[in-house]
Amino acid sequence: MRKSIVIAALLGAASTAGTAQASGLIVNGDFETGDLSGWTVIDQAGGSGSWFPHGNGAAAPLSGTASTGFAGGGQFNALTDQLGPGSHQLTQSFTGVAGQAYILSFDAYSHDSSGRAAVGSGLDYTVNPNQHLEINLSGAATGSIFSGTYTDDWAHYTYDISALITANGLYTLSFGEVDNQSFYNFGLDNVALATRGGAVPEPATWAMMLAGFGLVGGAMRQRRTQGRIAA
Repeated sequence: MRKSIVIAALLGAASTAGTAQASGLIVNGDFETGDLSGWTVIDQAGGSGSWFPHGNGAAAPLSGTASTGFAGGGQFNALTDQLGPGSHQLTQSFTGVAGQAYILSFDAYSHDSSGRAAVGSGLDYTVNPNQHLEINLSGAATGSIFSGTYTDDWAHYTYDISALITANGLYTLSFGEVDNQSFYNFGLDNVALATRGGAVPEPATWAMMLAGFGLVGGAMRQRRTQGRIAA
């Protein structure tokens, strides 16, 4: 019975080793620090506005536009706001390993005060008309994850970005929007990036597994010895 428990624990440690490594890929993804620590904000020069840490359900900090409260969020999220045309990116980098599966998930909404469909491409606000959001990956390899707009209500989005991780190296994940038609708010929360399969257990996990297998082997040898004596 004891041997079975030890083996089950070891198998559990091996199966969760990859998850343990994945948990730190995105820092402050829920923005509950009340700031944008762990993230880098890039605003196009000459434009208006930026990304802001934002109280859940509060009005937008510059334009005063009403924002959608998020029942699945905490106290804070991240939000873009402006008083004129601009382009704003919220980025964070991570180390990618080719051959692993990467699943990006987050909650988001967008509010386009112009009432128009997404228009334009790229994140240059001096190109007119240009008003939409983009989620991109750059670094060791580059690719577009999404371009367009989301609904006015918070929703959960999941993207398998494994095919974009084509080489080992540093990657930068970017949540961006461009606006030159009217006010545009892009809300973001609960950003997570997880891996599935192929992860290498951490050294502490290996040590625990090896020690456990040693205990199991010792217990099995002891049982065989006791069996021979009894016979």
